[in-house]
Amino acid sequence: MRTQPIGIIAFVLSSAVLALGQVAPPTGIQRNGAVSLLRSESKIAVIPGTPPIDSTTDNASGGFVSSDYTNYTPPATPPLTTIGPCIVYTVSLPLPPQAPTGVVTTFLDGGPVINLNGPNGTKQLPQIQSGVYFLQVGGGIAIPTPFPIPGLPGVLPPYLDPGTYTVDNGGGGADVGPFTATLNVPSPGFVWTNADANPTITLSAGVDLQWSGGDPATPVNIQGVVSTPTQAGAFTCSVPNTGEFLVTSDVLSVLPATPPGAPAATSSLTVSNSSFANFSASGLDLGILTYESGSTRLVVYQ
Repeated sequence: MRTQPIGIIAFVLSSAVLALGQVAPPTGIQRNGAVSLLRSESKIAVIPGTPPIDSTTDNASGGFVSSDYTNYTPPATPPLTTIGPCIVYTVSLPLPPQAPTGVVTTFLDGGPVINLNGPNGTKQLPQIQSGVYFLQVGGGIAIPTPFPIPGLPGVLPPYLDPGTYTVDNGGGGADVGPFTATLNVPSPGFVWTNADANPTITLSAGVDLQWSGGDPATPVNIQGVVSTPTQAGAFTCSVPNTGEFLVTSDVLSVLPATPPGAPAATSSLTVSNSSFANFSASGLDLGILTYESGSTRLVVYQ
């Protein structure tokens, strides 16, 4: 039996938070737009038997969508446990089929491109499908020269460094009018300073996480996920940006242990920090520009 992808587990957790009232259930018709700037740092085991490769990738994306919640039915979610600033849950696998939520979504045309200007120059995010924009603006994975992978793009210069970023959609599109948004990303940038200190995490002992930099006005988000053939668990903590947080044993002990010999991607730990700015445009009820910088490590929970 195959284990469930980590992304599914994270989605279930976010849905459960919504269902518990951590975020108000949506109603009516909502027309929202978002532009996201994401710096993602990780260590990736690309070639079996070789050391993991440090990878930093800078991606920029955007999207505009109209969602009709008139017939919305919240999805079924597992019970959650709240422990301090953390929410944790477990669920049996495989996940049962989810009934349709009744949400009707329509992508909105915001123009042919989204323009991005930052301390490292100007980029244009192309519309890769109606209402959806994406571009890798920097970084990438450096494959060792003895093991080239055909078709893999080379590593780009870093782009999403601290500084001031401005996005706009020029003259707008058929559904979304022109907008401009500006976001200041504090320096120094966010760094998980002890990311490599705990490749194996003892559930009964907790794990101490340390970081530096980032936006002092926004929380640091910590998420751990583990999946076995029959059970999965996840926790998320939202804590002040004070440089350190101990994820205690009462949170971790709810999770299942990583199975011996399991594929590396079944267990992970992520620490990140974000900055936000709103924007307005005709055709939208809400627009948001986000910058997130985070690191992920594949770990073993035991």
